[in-house]
Amino acid sequence: MCKIVQEAKKAFALFDNDNSGTVTIEDLRRCCKELSEQMTDVELTQMLHEADLDENGEIDPINFFKLMRRAGVF
Repeated sequence: MCKIVQEAKKAFALFDNDNSGTVTIEDLRRCCKELSEQMTDVELTQMLHEADLDENGEIDPINFFKLMRRAGVF
C-alpha cells in the first residue's frame, strides 16, 4: 500500500475515535479538546462543512483525504 494512503488512514483514525468510518462534529470537538484548542460550535460546523463534500453531516475517508490534499498535508 502506498505510504501516503497509509498515512492518510492513520490520520483519519485519529479523528474517527469510535471507528464508525466517518468523522462527525463530535469527533472534531473531541480532537480539539484533546489538543487544548478552543473552538466554537460555529467554527467546528464550518470545518465540517468545508470537508463534507457530499453534505451528509459527516466526513468520510475520501473527503478527508481530499481536504488534506487541498491543505497540502498529503
